[in-house]
Amino acid sequence: MRNRHFLWVGFCLLLALIPVVNMVSILATTGVDTISNDYLMFIQQADRFLNGLNEWPEYFRDTLYTGVHSYAFLFPLRMLLLRISNMSVYAEITAGMFLALARLGLLYHLLTCFLPDQRKPWYRSAYLWLLPCLSALIFANAQISTFSYGETILQFGLTQSLILVGLVLLLHYPQRWFSAWGAALCGILASFSGGSGLMAWPLFLLVLLWTNRRSLLHYAAWVIGLALACGPYLAYSSFNSPTKFQIPQLDRLLVSLGLPFANNINFGLQSHPQAFIIGCLGSLLALVSLALLAWRKRFVFQRAAVPALLLMSWGLMLAIQILLSRAMIAPWYTTSYSLFWIGLLGLLPLLTGPRWPFSLKQTASINPYWLPAWGLSVLVALVVLYGQSNLTYVDKSFYLSSR
Repeated sequence: MRNRHFLWVGFCLLLALIPVVNMVSILATTGVDTISNDYLMFIQQADRFLNGLNEWPEYFRDTLYTGVHSYAFLFPLRMLLLRISNMSVYAEITAGMFLALARLGLLYHLLTCFLPDQRKPWYRSAYLWLLPCLSALIFANAQISTFSYGETILQFGLTQSLILVGLVLLLHYPQRWFSAWGAALCGILASFSGGSGLMAWPLFLLVLLWTNRRSLLHYAAWVIGLALACGPYLAYSSFNSPTKFQIPQLDRLLVSLGLPFANNINFGLQSHPQAFIIGCLGSLLALVSLALLAWRKRFVFQRAAVPALLLMSWGLMLAIQILLSRAMIAPWYTTSYSLFWIGLLGLLPLLTGPRWPFSLKQTASINPYWLPAWGLSVLVALVVLYGQSNLTYVDKSFYLSSR
């Protein structure tokens, strides 16, 4: 029995390492260690700070990048990496890789913490098959435009990692005072690491409402955190008026959702037939999976599905946020859209059962055979989509050409 568990752990960890090694290999063997024209604004801003030409009362205005992203927290971290690495692009990329690994661990923990039969140590869990699947999505070739540029990998890495920590605090310690204030701090830092960090606040509110908290202290922490996080955006952002936003269109939303599994996305686009079809397929798979879980009406499944539902909602909210403010869908946004697919992946253990793939008999005692069959069908669909879109990274790379 022990040998079987060791083999299972080793097999899953080995599979999880393959996408990581692939991404590291691409980044280490492609391009040179030199900054590109994309670093121009950061270098000019860093030069002012290093020469003492900045005005600290205007710090939040100065760190609002292009009038869109508040980098009040991200900017000092980039300055630190600049000083210790002599402006090596690999310093930011390496830091971003560690943040991606942290996201991998946080996502696995979040998706499995409420699942049935999860009282055993993590290394004996039947759910370890989720780990290589999550690694494949996080380190996919479709993410190359994010990983190959320091600003994007640090921005997405920080915002998503901080929001995930906040979600873990709120879900694990629903009645403790420090969970709300800790999540509020994570939300503030995420909001000061990029515009996508603002999505922390609707996500945290959903958790507060779902856990049915009646403590005013928890909602006070949320309100105070939201006010502090939105301050620089309301004061200095170029999107501080409703007239500045665009109306999202359904077809472009579906294109956005399909982008992580599409080919030829190394440019800003408005339409993409393949991404549109994949987005429709993903939406259909998600709707059917949710309908089947709702039909089962088991409390344990409803509670365990919350993290996956939060991740799917997060991906949808990010897609809508981008469409509200951007005319073009950029290739580095695949990191945001992939959260929807990660959430869909998180629903599969609820469909297959706690002992799949080890004991189909025990699985059938909890779920009828056709429910695991649907879960397996969704997994096969994800594998096929992943396989056809990860044969190459060249058609997905935007920033590598500038190095």
